[in-house]
Amino acid sequence: MIIAIAGFGISAMLTWLFIESYGGYSSERQMWLSGAIAGGKWALQLCLAWFVLGEKKWGYYRELGLICAAGSLILVPYILSPAGWGFFLGSLIACVVVMAGLICWRLPRIGLNRSWVMLWFVLLVIAVALQLTVVFHVIP
Repeated sequence: MIIAIAGFGISAMLTWLFIESYGGYSSERQMWLSGAIAGGKWALQLCLAWFVLGEKKWGYYRELGLICAAGSLILVPYILSPAGWGFFLGSLIACVVVMAGLICWRLPRIGLNRSWVMLWFVLLVIAVALQLTVVFHVIP
């Protein structure tokens, strides 16, 4: 459980620094909303696991914490040297690709079926849609 807490703690800190580094938010409210959507995706997975996975939830928590931290570490170059919208978007895409690969590789290794992998992708699509509609208003 300590690994999961550390992973999510590192990820939360790096995600907030990433959000703060990007100059494209129009308000602090927009920044908080963006962070809440990102964090809510992970929190929903943890809650579902609590009620569904029984003892397997501890392994799932550990893996999600590690995967979340690994993805967030991809954001560090942008945090250290923010360089515009393209670098912001590229950093996000790289983060998601790394996490997706780790989800597909690590969850089956701890005995979880494909539905937990698919859950991550479904929640990712929902989170991206919320970011594009509610936060950035790219899609009306």
